[in-house]
Amino acid sequence: MSDAVAEPLPKEMLARVEAALYSSGRPLDAGQLARVAGTTSERKAVAIAREIAKSVNGSLQAVEVVEYSGPRFAMQLKADYTTVARRFATRPL
Repeated sequence: MSDAVAEPLPKEMLARVEAALYSSGRPLDAGQLARVAGTTSERKAVAIAREIAKSVNGSLQAVEVVEYSGPRFAMQLKADYTTVARRFATRPL
């Protein structure tokens, strides 16, 4: 029996990265995404973030996941919707 901690299942990894992107309010780098996903592979974490971006960008109208150099990823409100959202925001956008 090994003392190594098993990586979370892929669905759980995806959910963890999605939650981190949603709540962070800033771009997260590959290392941060890997840690939150529960993996040592930054490559896997980037692939997960890209999968989330594809899903979010293909289905939501006002929210997007943007990939910056590094690579870094951020979930954010599209610029066209900041005026509407600002009226309801509990913190600055």
